[in-house]
Amino acid sequence: MTADDAAVPSGVAASEGQIRFWAGKPFSERYDAPTKILEGGKLISSEAEIKGEIVAESGSIGGFQIGSGRIGSISDPNDPNPTNGMSLYDSFIKFSEKSSNPIVDVNVFMGTNVFSATTGATCMARFESWWDDNMFGYNIGLLIDVRGGQQNEAIRIENGYVSGLAYKTLRISASTTIGHSVMYVSCYNTSEITITLPAVVPGGAEGNFVIVRRNNSANVKVNGNGARILRGSASLETSVGEGLGDAALFLWDGQYWLYNHMMR
Repeated sequence: MTADDAAVPSGVAASEGQIRFWAGKPFSERYDAPTKILEGGKLISSEAEIKGEIVAESGSIGGFQIGSGRIGSISDPNDPNPTNGMSLYDSFIKFSEKSSNPIVDVNVFMGTNVFSATTGATCMARFESWWDDNMFGYNIGLLIDVRGGQQNEAIRIENGYVSGLAYKTLRISASTTIGHSVMYVSCYNTSEITITLPAVVPGGAEGNFVIVRRNNSANVKVNGNGARILRGSASLETSVGEGLGDAALFLWDGQYWLYNHMMR
């Protein structure tokens, strides 16, 4: 290295500290060079373009940590839950958010098997959402919106069964317009009320049903919200049963809300 070399933005400095080679800065600024090789052989570059095979067993890339069989979010060393964030493993992907104050425990797992061997079962997808203090007030595990086709099939089950199924139930005592998520209406009114069914979504609502039950003797009317209800003849409104304990199932077949009387 000569005095003339000092302004040249690359060089070799075998005896000048840790840096053996640098490029992009003059000698006096070699420690800030965008590319440098340290005495032990370590390459540091902020301007590298590398093509071909890359084998990485540790480190980080794009904010994701590289580990044995895993690429995932780099955890804050002060985070009491180091598994927060996204992690990609050889057989599944995981998203997690956990905290203790307020209690939050949200996990999404998808892969060939997301159950531990101790369960004695296998599972390809797992969604867990526990918010002790949910600022939104509403917690949805899975939302599916399929529309625009001649047939809109949100979920198909070729084999197997459904377990743990629960209908969203609404208890009311006054006239109410219900949304598409409500499947059972439990009526505690002491005077006549009217339940307005959900507005029909063209092409996407066939098969929707709502069950309405009278828990008292007071009359409960059901209005089709612009669609007609077929009960012998078609009308825009009808009453549920004849008295206390009667229930009716209203099913949309694409043309009518079909009234189906359910005996006490």
